[in-house]
Amino acid sequence: MSSPEPTDTEKSAVSGVKRTNENGIILVPQPSESANDPFNWPLLRKSKLLAILCIAACSGTAGALAGQIAYPVQAPVYGKTTLELSYSASAALAGIAGGPLILAPLKYVFGRPSVIFWALLGSIGCGIWAACMTGANDYIPFVMSRLLSGIFGSLPSTVGASMILDTFFLHQRGRAFVCYAISTAFGVIAAPTFGGFIVSTQKWPVCFWWTVALQGLAACLVLFFLEETGFDHHTGADKKPANNYLKDRATLFFPGTRNTHGIGQGSFKKSAAAPFLIGLSPCTAMAGLFIMLFFGWNLLLNVLTPTFLQTPTSKGGYGFTPEQNAAFSFAGWFGLIAAQTFGSVYNDSLPLWICRRSYNGIWAPELRLYSLIVPLICMPVGLAISAAALAYHYHYMVLALGTFIVGFSAVLAQPVVLNYVVESYTEFAVEATIAVEIYRLGWGIGLTFIAGSWEARLGAGWMFGMATLFSLTAGSIVAVLIRKGHVLRKLTLLKSLVSTEAGEMVD
Repeated sequence: MSSPEPTDTEKSAVSGVKRTNENGIILVPQPSESANDPFNWPLLRKSKLLAILCIAACSGTAGALAGQIAYPVQAPVYGKTTLELSYSASAALAGIAGGPLILAPLKYVFGRPSVIFWALLGSIGCGIWAACMTGANDYIPFVMSRLLSGIFGSLPSTVGASMILDTFFLHQRGRAFVCYAISTAFGVIAAPTFGGFIVSTQKWPVCFWWTVALQGLAACLVLFFLEETGFDHHTGADKKPANNYLKDRATLFFPGTRNTHGIGQGSFKKSAAAPFLIGLSPCTAMAGLFIMLFFGWNLLLNVLTPTFLQTPTSKGGYGFTPEQNAAFSFAGWFGLIAAQTFGSVYNDSLPLWICRRSYNGIWAPELRLYSLIVPLICMPVGLAISAAALAYHYHYMVLALGTFIVGFSAVLAQPVVLNYVVESYTEFAVEATIAVEIYRLGWGIGLTFIAGSWEARLGAGWMFGMATLFSLTAGSIVAVLIRKGHVLRKLTLLKSLVSTEAGEMVD
């Protein structure tokens, strides 16, 4: 399928590849002279690929976490409490965290587009399964459907990381990872919002049917428009199939074994072990601990807030209806929009400015971490406001303000940490993403099981007050990584996994 010639925006036309863009920033990595090299694609073509990856990631996460606000309505069907039904969300989160460990290595067998496509079809099946669990004895099958939905839905939000690395230059990746990571967060926020409005007027199974439609749309976009980005910059060999649209599609997806990308099927075992090896390295462990402290509290607030809001006022809650609860969740939407706006502006420009000013234009992955200054300041503030609102039963708009700030901080920090770890292991971008996701979700999964007894013993105010104190320690972790990250990275158990662009001139 023919494609338009690359634009002058990146100054990397096929005839005489230039090393810099129009602003004088050196292109890292250096593009080849092939028109098929994804680095030479025009911005519109790159943006199309990123948009499809984002829609797929959002739909996968939304499908796994749909129906949370419907728990009070759904729980009596099974004879369970709302808290017991919330364990299905924990099962979904466990699937999101563990699914890539099981299925992501298949990208070396079937190719990345094929894995994303078939994972979306699996998610669609799980959504239909959940919507049909309307019997009194369907609690366990419903929880299983959520677990499998998380497993399948996790793949689009992890496998795409390496495709971003294949396509975007270093000075573009901050914005690209903001879009990719925030699309996953948007799925987490959007599913409860739409579910709340739906359950106010429709039966609760409809909360799952709409995600089936969204995932169907995402699967169609992947099937018809997603391109393989594999390209061998040493030999100039293109991983794309022949220049025929129908043959391209058949080769990519049915089943995709003729289009495998990267290190090949022989390294399947190494790929399966890489997330553990990367995750246990001191560099990743410290970055993971940071994101645990940040995203875990945001996840806990998102999971428990519907319960706090819908608890009757006589029992210390706010007496919200599901529809009011859904409207409240727009606080998270506004936090996400603010994080998207801020991150798109600063996640590339700030590290490059510091690189130019203090590092003589020599790049280091740790420069990405300077973008965490704002969320480090905002997160404790948001948690403290949320704690005070719950402890003293302030107006729900005070809780909404805390939710907005916490969501803004967590969502803004996530792509920065993901980008940093991926750029520390560029040859194993998917495996690095999996390691970050496990850290990001692990603490939140555990918290949902202990939160009930914790809150009963100390109260919601003290619970989030303690979270405020814990979040204050996160700054010391970032300071150590900025100062010693390059040393810690060398302590990875398998040194051949480490691959960075440190030392490259970018200005």
